[in-house]
Amino acid sequence: MVFRTVLGLILDCPRVDILLVPSSGNPIEQINDTQVIQYLKVVGKREKYITSVCTGSLILAETGLLDGYKTATHWAYQEVLSFYPQVTYVDKRVVVDRNRISGGGVTAGIDFALTLVAELSNRERAQHIELLFEYDPKPPFQTGNPHTDPRQLKKNVQANVRKLAPELFRDRSKG
Repeated sequence: MVFRTVLGLILDCPRVDILLVPSSGNPIEQINDTQVIQYLKVVGKREKYITSVCTGSLILAETGLLDGYKTATHWAYQEVLSFYPQVTYVDKRVVVDRNRISGGGVTAGIDFALTLVAELSNRERAQHIELLFEYDPKPPFQTGNPHTDPRQLKKNVQANVRKLAPELFRDRSKG
């Protein structure tokens, strides 16, 4: 299956078990690219797992592949999911809803990957990888949680995200 996108990219993908949609600070180009969305719809209907990390969930929401499912996304973008009423945002680092698995922000991607390994293989293998990676985060400033960080810092980060991706926060269904 080959698709040529509006951006000129050629998407050619053999059948895989896992569709993983990654993130970016502003995924509006992918959301607005009808060829990317159509490709993901087609591929997503045949794959065993539909997954995303961070704002990749916004792209999946646009495809309709998250309709009726719960998902995570980066906290600063959660409001964008309100434009997709069939999708339920869950404020967790990793959300598993049947065959949909999503991770919140960038560092939640590690938690997501370990969860996916446990799902595909087993818990022991995921624990092995966690130890191999020496995954034991200890953030130096303890401001990585939007529920516990200083209020002004959270406002500043949200303002920066809105500057980076203003079109994401506008309801595109109204034209």
